[in-house]
Amino acid sequence: MLIAASVLCGYACNKNNDQTPETTDIIDDEPTAEPTATPVPRDVLSDTPIARSMVYANELANKVQGYYTTSDRSVYVLENTTMRLRHKLAGDDQARGLESFSDLKGNVYFTDTMDTYVVDSSGKEWTDRYALGTGRVNTTRLGFYYYEAHVRDLGVGISGTDGNFEQVKEIADFSRKWEAHDGKVTVDTKNKKAVFTVSSVYDPYFVHTGFSVPTVDVNAIEIIMAVKGVSSSVEMFINDGPGYRPQQSLKFTVNPDGNLHTYLIDISAIQSGNALQGVRLDIGDAVGDEVTLISMRAVKTSSDAPKIKVEKTYHTFSDKLHQQFRIVALEKVENIGEYGMVWKVDKSTVAAIQIKDGSGTHNDLNFNSESVEYVAFDIIGAGVCGIIIPNDGNVSGSVTVKEEDGKYIVRQKYPGKLNLKKGAEATVANRLYNDSTHSFEGIDREAYLERNPLPKDSITVTETNSKTKYTKYDAVRGLYVFTLNGSTFNEAYKKANRNKYFSASVNIKNDSEARKVYLDFTTSGECLECGAMLDGNGTLVPIPMEVCKNFTYEKEEKVYDPTDVPYSDTFFPLSLAPDEDLSFTQMHLYQNWGIYPLKQIGSIQFHVSYYHLSTGVTESNCIAPYYVYGRDGWTLPDFRGPSGIMWSDQPQFTAGGHNKFVSYIDGEGSLIRAEYTRSKILSYGPVYADLEYSYKADSGAYEYTLRHMEFPQTDENRTYYTLSLKFLKDLTVDDVRNKFTLHYFDSRDQKFDKLSYTADDGTVKTVVTDFSKANTNTVKLSKGSFWFALYGSNSKDPMNEAFVLKKYDVKLDGKAYEGGFVLRNGYDGVMYNVTELSLDLGKYTFKKGDTIELQFMLVPWGNTNHDTYENIDRIYEDSVLKPLTLNVKTGIVAEEPFLPRITCVDNYAEFSVTGGRNNNVVRIDGFTSLVRPVIEKLNAAGEWEIYDTSVKAFDGYSAHYILNGTYGYSFVFTQESPDDVQTFRIRA
Repeated sequence: MLIAASVLCGYACNKNNDQTPETTDIIDDEPTAEPTATPVPRDVLSDTPIARSMVYANELANKVQGYYTTSDRSVYVLENTTMRLRHKLAGDDQARGLESFSDLKGNVYFTDTMDTYVVDSSGKEWTDRYALGTGRVNTTRLGFYYYEAHVRDLGVGISGTDGNFEQVKEIADFSRKWEAHDGKVTVDTKNKKAVFTVSSVYDPYFVHTGFSVPTVDVNAIEIIMAVKGVSSSVEMFINDGPGYRPQQSLKFTVNPDGNLHTYLIDISAIQSGNALQGVRLDIGDAVGDEVTLISMRAVKTSSDAPKIKVEKTYHTFSDKLHQQFRIVALEKVENIGEYGMVWKVDKSTVAAIQIKDGSGTHNDLNFNSESVEYVAFDIIGAGVCGIIIPNDGNVSGSVTVKEEDGKYIVRQKYPGKLNLKKGAEATVANRLYNDSTHSFEGIDREAYLERNPLPKDSITVTETNSKTKYTKYDAVRGLYVFTLNGSTFNEAYKKANRNKYFSASVNIKNDSEARKVYLDFTTSGECLECGAMLDGNGTLVPIPMEVCKNFTYEKEEKVYDPTDVPYSDTFFPLSLAPDEDLSFTQMHLYQNWGIYPLKQIGSIQFHVSYYHLSTGVTESNCIAPYYVYGRDGWTLPDFRGPSGIMWSDQPQFTAGGHNKFVSYIDGEGSLIRAEYTRSKILSYGPVYADLEYSYKADSGAYEYTLRHMEFPQTDENRTYYTLSLKFLKDLTVDDVRNKFTLHYFDSRDQKFDKLSYTADDGTVKTVVTDFSKANTNTVKLSKGSFWFALYGSNSKDPMNEAFVLKKYDVKLDGKAYEGGFVLRNGYDGVMYNVTELSLDLGKYTFKKGDTIELQFMLVPWGNTNHDTYENIDRIYEDSVLKPLTLNVKTGIVAEEPFLPRITCVDNYAEFSVTGGRNNNVVRIDGFTSLVRPVIEKLNAAGEWEIYDTSVKAFDGYSAHYILNGTYGYSFVFTQESPDDVQTFRIRA
C-alpha cells in the first residue's frame, strides 16, 4: 500500500515531525514547490480494524491551508491536496470575487467567475463581483482537515458606478477643527485634507461632525484616504442620534502603504436613528501611524439594488471543496425575481463538456435543467472541473447551461421563495470538483457518491452515554452529522466529572462503493476541549481529532450570525472499503485524560481565525495566526497562567499583555512586519499540544516559523517556543539594537513597576519603571541563556510576563554569532510597559542564508502574594539550568528542543529522565504494533512496577501514527524537583 505525502520542508520545519507540509511562498511571482512521495511504509492493515481510515486521516492532516498572498490582504487563497482557489477581496478596480481556480501545479481551470447573482423584478442583474466595498475573510472553523472560510461584507452591484449610486453628499469639511483622541488632527484648508497622527495606541481615533444627512438619503460612507504605518484595520462608528455605540460600529481593512485608496463602507446594517451626524474612525496600531483623509461622502446606493448582504462560504476539506452562496436580507426584500450562482467558462479553453441529468449523461446542451446532477468541463492543459449538485431541493433548483459571447454560462438557481423578511436568508450550494485527468469518470463517480450518501439505517449508534444520534448527511457542507450532549466548564471541572467522557459507539455498514467520508460530532454546548477515538476492539487509535467551538456571548458577526449560536464540533475522516463493516467509539473530552488534565489544540469562532489551547477546561493560550486586529502583529490574544487568581465564576484566569514577533524598521522609517503563510498541527492532544505556524516578511527578506508547545502543567504555563528564521535575501538594518525585533511585549491594560533580568555580568538586575514620562533604555542580557520578567502590577488580578531563553543558534555570514542580546524596555508615556528583544549589533547586513534559532519560554505568571521574581527564578532552574534530560539505556534520542523524545529498538525503550518540574511529557516512537503500551517505572527498591496514569482502560496516554507505518506513544509524568531522576521502560 503506497502512502503519498509531501516531504519538502524549509529550514523552519523540525526534522523529527511526523508530517511535513508543502512549501508555499506568498509572493505571487515565486513558484510553489511540488510535493514528492515518501518511501513505501510498512503495511499496517492488520494492526487495527480501522487501519485504512487511520492512514487516510494522517495523510490528510494539515493539507488544507488558507493565507493572503500579499501584505495588503487583497487576495485570499485556499488550497488542499488537489486545488488552489484565489478570491479577490479588494483593489482599486471594482471587480471582486473568485479570481482563479487551479491545481497545485498552477494549471488554471477558470478565472474571474463563479459569482452570486440576483435578478431584480425589472430584469436587471446584480452580482457580488461588482459589489461596492471590500470583502473580508473569517475562517470560523479550522484545523487538521477542514476550514470553514467565509467571504463576507460584500453586497451586490453592477459594473461601473453610475448604476450603483443614487445620491452622493460630501460631508468632509476642511474649514474647521476635527476632534481626536490619543492623537492629533491637522486640517489643511488650502489642500482640503485632514491628517491624523497617532500619539498613543491606547485608544486612538478621530471624529468628524457638523453635518446632518437624513437616514433615508444614506446607506454607505465612501472615504478616500491614505494610511501610513502599520495600521491595517479600522473600526468605524456612526452617530445618527443615539451617540457612538458598539452596536453602531463595524470593522474594515485598509492598505497601510501610504497611498490614497477608496473605501466604501455599507452602514445599512448599523443605522438606527433619523440622521447621520457624525463618523468616528478608530485606527492606530503604533505611535506615529498617519492617516490622510481627502474625502468623506455620504452615499445612497441605488434604490433598485436588492438590500442584501452576500456571503460565500468555502467548506474546504483536505481533498474536496463545497461552496455555499448565501444572501441575508438587510430589510424586507420583495424585488428579487431570481437568485443563484453563475459560472462562466471560456469556450476556447474547453476540450469537452459533460452534463448528467436524471436520464443520463450528455455531451451537448440538450438536457433536463430540473434534474441536473453535475456539469463538467474538460479544460485544455488542466483537466476536468465541474459542479456537483447536491441532492437537496432546499439549496438547489434548476441548472441551466447556455452559450453566449464565446462562453458557457452555467446558472444554478435557488428553488425557494424570494420575498425575504429582514434578517431572513437563502442558500445555494454545490461541490466544486477538479482532477488532472481528461476523463469524466472521476466526477461521475464522485457525483454518485455525493448525491447518494449512505442511508440512515447503515449508520447505527450501538451504545452511548451522551444521547448520541446520527441525524443526516449535510449536503451543503459534505458531512455526516451526529448530535450528542456535552458539558459546561464548571460541571466538567468538578472532581466527580473530570473523567466523564461523552462517548458513542458507532457501526457503519458501507455499500459496494469505496467511500471517503467526513464525520461531524456536534453538541449545542460551547465548552468542548478535545476528542479521542477507540477502534472496535477498544484500543486508542491515532486518528487526529479536529475540535472547533463557538462561545455565544461575543456577537462578533452582527449580520451573518446575529444570535451567535454556541456549538462544539469534532471532525475527522474515514476511508471505507466496499462492503466494509466498521465499528469505533468516538469521545468528547473536557477536563481530564486519565489522572492528568488534558492538553489540547482546537479552534474558536471569533472575528478572526483563532486557535485555542487549554489545560483541561482552563484556557492557557490562544493563537491568532493572522493576528488579532488587522495586521497588528498580535499573535497571542489569550495568554493565561495558573499561578494567577482563578475567576470566581469559572475555572479561568485573566489574560496578560500583547506578544508579537519578528519585525524591523527599514531605511525609510517604516515598520516591516510579516504575513502568515500556513500552520501545521503536530499534536492536538490529549497529552500534549504542538503547533507550527509560519510567516514571511512583507519585504520578502526572511521567513520564520514559530513552534508552540504546551504540556498539562498546573503550577505555571511554560509555553515552549522555537523561533526558526532564515534570511531569503540580503537585508541591511541601520541599527539592529533599536530597529530589529525578535520578540515584542507590551503590558496591555496593566502597569508593571519592575523589570528584572539576567544581565551580561551574570547577575540579576532590577529596573524600577519610570512612569513620569515616556522613556526607553537598553540593557545587555546574559550570553548563552537569560530571562527577563515584568511584574509588580498594582492590579488586583495581575498577569505578569516573562521571557526565558534556553539556548540559541545564530549563524551570520557562515559563522556562529558570538555576540549577545539586548532588551529595549521602557514606558510609552500613556499606558504600556514595552519590551523588545534584539541582537547586540549596530548597522549590519544580514546575508541570504543567515539563520536565527531561539529556544525559549513565554511565561504568563501570577504575583498574588509577593512582589518578587521567584516564580521565574524557579522556572529558569527547572527549564534552563536543569532542563528535562534523557539518559537512554535502550533506544535512540531524537533531537527536540523541549520534548523528551526517543526512538525505540525492537519495540522496547528504557530510559531515565531528570530535570524539569510539575507535569511533563515524554514520547517514544518507532513501534510496529498498535496496542496499549506497557509502561513501567523503577521504584525506590530498584524494582519495576507498572506506571499507570489511567482512570479507564483506554486513557492516560496518546498514540501517534507516523507516515512510515510506525507508532509513537506519549505519556505524562510529574517531577517534584528538577533534581529527581525517574527511570521508565516501555514496550508495545
